[in-house]
Amino acid sequence: MSPDPESHITWFDEDDWIGTEIVFETPHASRWRVDQKLAESEDCVTEFDVQQCNMQSSARGVFVCSSIDDPGKEAAVKIRMQYKPPSLFTQILPHQAEQAKPEVRRQTENEVCALKRLTAAGCSSTPAFFAWKHEIQGDDGWVPGGYIDYILMERVPGSRPKIWSPDMDREERDELRRAFKPAWIETIACGLVHDDSAIRNVVWHRDSQKW
Repeated sequence: MSPDPESHITWFDEDDWIGTEIVFETPHASRWRVDQKLAESEDCVTEFDVQQCNMQSSARGVFVCSSIDDPGKEAAVKIRMQYKPPSLFTQILPHQAEQAKPEVRRQTENEVCALKRLTAAGCSSTPAFFAWKHEIQGDDGWVPGGYIDYILMERVPGSRPKIWSPDMDREERDELRRAFKPAWIETIACGLVHDDSAIRNVVWHRDSQKW
């Protein structure tokens, strides 16, 4: 099986995003300033996937943001957006306008539903849900007319561990493993199972021994 394709493109350029303002209208109006990029990832599909399977490439960026209306309050915002595979940048395809997918992504809806449920249950191993919104990319977006979704959530303390980290000694690795089981059990006790097991989705805080 061939490895998943990669674009090697920075979709969330810090020069474009840092300092921008994001406004949420529900559950109540709030304004947030983007301060720092934490991570970026992508699902890059091939030209064949687009034309024959109607699949779409997407990018995700996670940022730290601060409240404009409540100074000192921080949160994390996850942004998911459609982009066009690099192999199609210079091509004019039949019905190219139809390549844009304006609908909210099912992944976004599932994630929002899960975060709301976990927050209502008081789960201590997942970030609290704050707000979300769905928009359409403008003419200056990667795919004009394509979707862009935002999820605002609690910024949890800690860092994302790597599969192997020279900065983590054996004692901490053992602590990390011991702490993972109760966090996993607490989550599934809320009736949910994570279907994306990538390590990029977890944050480890050694001081509190929490995932």
